[in-house]
Amino acid sequence: MSMSSDDTLGMESGLERRSFLKMAAGVAIGVGATPTDSSPDTNVREVVAGLEKGLLQEVLNPLGNGESPCLQFQANPGGTGALLDKLWGADGGSPSQMSEIGIDPWTGTLPTDQTEIAFLPVYRLAALIRQRKISSVELTEIYLDRMKKFDPMLLCAVTILEDRAYDEAQRADSEL
Repeated sequence: MSMSSDDTLGMESGLERRSFLKMAAGVAIGVGATPTDSSPDTNVREVVAGLEKGLLQEVLNPLGNGESPCLQFQANPGGTGALLDKLWGADGGSPSQMSEIGIDPWTGTLPTDQTEIAFLPVYRLAALIRQRKISSVELTEIYLDRMKKFDPMLLCAVTILEDRAYDEAQRADSEL
C-alpha cells in the first residue's frame, strides 16, 4: 500500500494517517473508560481555575529588558490613515494639509490671580499674548514661580533653566 501525501500528516516519520487515528481512538477510549471520583463539572472548574491563574500570573509579570518594543505605532484607526483621509475628505480637507488655526480674541478683563492665568487653556493664553494683554516673559515668570513652589513636593523637574526660559520668552515677545 503506497502512502499518499494525505496519509503522512505532513510528517517524514512515515506514520500513516490511518494508523495514527487508530492509536488516538484507542487512547481516547482508555482515557474515557478510566473511573474518576470527581464529576465532569468539577474537572471543568479545576481547568478553568488553572487557566485563570495562569492568565493572571502572565498579566502580573512585568516586561523584562529582553522584550522587544513594538516595531511600528500608528494611532490611526485600523492602522492606516484611510479612515482619517475619508473623514477629512468629506469636508474637503486633508489631515496632512496645514491650515491656520483661528484664535478667538480675548473678551473681558485679564484675571488678576496668577493661578487663574496658569490654568487658562493654551488657546486663551495665545489670545492674551496676541492682543498684548500679557507678555511671554510674564507667563514664563508665572510658570517658573509655580515650578519652584511645587517641585519640592512633586519632584517634577531635574534642572530648571531659568535663564534659558527668560531668553526664549524675550525672543518670542520680540517676534510679535
